[in-house]
Amino acid sequence: MRCDSSALLFCALLALLPAGSASPAECWDYEPYEPPHDRWFGLDATEYFAIASRDNFAYVCLRDGDPMFSTTKFACLELHDELFGPIITRSLVPLPTTSNCIVLKGEHAMLALGSRGIGVMAISDPDHLPGLSETATGDVCRSLALHGQDHLLSAEWSALRIYDCTDPTDLQVQGSVALSQARAVAVDGDFAFLACGNLGLAVVDVSNPAAPVLVVQYPVGGFVDQVAVEMDRVYLTGYLIGLATVDVTVPSSPAVVHVLPLLGEPAAISVRDGFAYVLVEEAIFIQEGLPDFDAMALVRLNRPAAPALDSYNYVKLDYSSLTVGPDRVFLGEGRGTADLVLAPLQCPATSHEPLPAPVGVTLSDPWPNPFNPRVGIDFSLPEDVTGRLRVYDLGGRFVAEIWVGAGSGGRLTATWNGTDRKGRSCPSGVYRFVISGEAEGLMAETTGTLLR
Repeated sequence: MRCDSSALLFCALLALLPAGSASPAECWDYEPYEPPHDRWFGLDATEYFAIASRDNFAYVCLRDGDPMFSTTKFACLELHDELFGPIITRSLVPLPTTSNCIVLKGEHAMLALGSRGIGVMAISDPDHLPGLSETATGDVCRSLALHGQDHLLSAEWSALRIYDCTDPTDLQVQGSVALSQARAVAVDGDFAFLACGNLGLAVVDVSNPAAPVLVVQYPVGGFVDQVAVEMDRVYLTGYLIGLATVDVTVPSSPAVVHVLPLLGEPAAISVRDGFAYVLVEEAIFIQEGLPDFDAMALVRLNRPAAPALDSYNYVKLDYSSLTVGPDRVFLGEGRGTADLVLAPLQCPATSHEPLPAPVGVTLSDPWPNPFNPRVGIDFSLPEDVTGRLRVYDLGGRFVAEIWVGAGSGGRLTATWNGTDRKGRSCPSGVYRFVISGEAEGLMAETTGTLLR
């Protein structure tokens, strides 16, 4: 780890953070309050917008220079076979605008360029990248995904468009379907899954690229702008949702099976080998007067009906991008002196092992319910097991921590006075009470209604 002022601040703050779930021995080997080994790599950037990786290369969209007079660039980085080996900047070329999504196909990188459409960059020669070719889309292109190797899906503000990308330098529209608020797209088989803001999840049949069909528009109870898919499960994140798991075994009949509260506001998600890696803004509150810190939430997906939060890692002042490669996680810092953070994956080989069933955890219904100004909650934890009782709103946002300590094996009681972690009165509404222990599977939850 580098020893500059930001790293020292990072280390100092870790001592104030709660411990995450215990990690198996073959996973990252670190103490509860210490981060796993990682590497910071600086490109004199002020923000990283998008990262994609393949083989021993990473491709990054970044902004460099003074924030008032900055330029946007595309970087090709050569990575060492060993995680902590040297990183070499092979090329650094200007871009006409920022991109929040990079998709790799063969010897080309394709970039979502917002109102400018889609950009394509040849990457066959890492040392000599040509200029960017652009294809106008007629709408704001927010996200891209490949369907096979011949078709590129573009999530645009008012539509999903499908392009023939057999020749990436000559994209041709094959078909489209009207949508609203399309913000991100992921593909599994012959179906595209789109995060559509307040409208929730859109499922589109793309088996016939010339005539895609909107199968269903499915609200999920909040605003979603990020999506990932793995093993008949769609994972959605956004401002008012936390991490929502949607069963799409039958694509025409999606169903939310679980909503996992997350601290702060989810900003990016990547799913790989049974884990979800979620970039969460303002996740960690240290104390009044200090900014909230961003973090990466690591979520086990091996219980499809109830994904479990392992930990929050990599606490920094600001993150702006995330992606996961075959053996490492890439995190880009933003707004300030930015770095690329590389870290090893968390135990993909053990990701689908069953978790132990909850033991010795109970949580009663709040009393009174509804309540004003305060509510009591009875709960229990196994003896000598450290746990915490927290309050979340229905959007998954962390509201307050009302108890932390060791279980007694018997009944414990806590009260909440209806204020958030900064002492502000909370509005009327339904709130979730979650008791969790330090071991995996030790969690229970209930809800109560605050009436002002």
